[in-house]
Amino acid sequence: MFNHDRLRDQIERTTAYLRRLDAHSTALIYHSTRTRLWVGILAEARAGTLPADWRSTLTIDHDTGLREQILGSAAALINPTEANADSETLVLHELTTMPMRPWEPYAARGDWRAALDAWYADTLAIDEYRRQPVDPLLSDHLGLTNLGARITPGVDALLQALQEASYRAGLAAGGETGLDDWQTWLDTRMEALQSSAELPPSDRTANPEALREHLQQLPTYWTDKHS
Repeated sequence: MFNHDRLRDQIERTTAYLRRLDAHSTALIYHSTRTRLWVGILAEARAGTLPADWRSTLTIDHDTGLREQILGSAAALINPTEANADSETLVLHELTTMPMRPWEPYAARGDWRAALDAWYADTLAIDEYRRQPVDPLLSDHLGLTNLGARITPGVDALLQALQEASYRAGLAAGGETGLDDWQTWLDTRMEALQSSAELPPSDRTANPEALREHLQQLPTYWTDKHS
């Protein structure tokens, strides 16, 4: 005999599963979109190219190419693979309404160290956020992945080295003593990583020359008071 109760239970379980899957997909897109925009904005802030009115002009497609220029193929790992209007709207609202950060143009009123320290703290924070899992139970079952899991240990170490090099270069550019060897430090780290089996050949395209070009000096809006 056909069991209507069993069918109803199966339908309810399937519906609940699909709802969770949809929620997971939305969370994953939010996670990757938030990371991509944060990384791009912080890269611009450090390079001295972040517009003073960036909050009013920010769009979900915002991309100046700085990430790709500096990170090479590793930058593709922080790009979302899908779009979701609700997630995108939430990310844009979060970024454009957050309290003023010292690394924004002229926000630190000429205190470059405050701007640089805040920039590095936010860079480390978004890097830690990138590693956070998004519903690992569903990910394991469906073969989905969170953003952190897409990045190999070698690429992860590469990203961390570039972040630290940027901070070291900023301190040296500001006149801090004992940090003039940041380029040698970066070269040593890059050589070790690029010869490591943990860094696949396809991910050995980070461009330290592009990094040096952007980081040899501090942004003028970190050193000059806004008139």
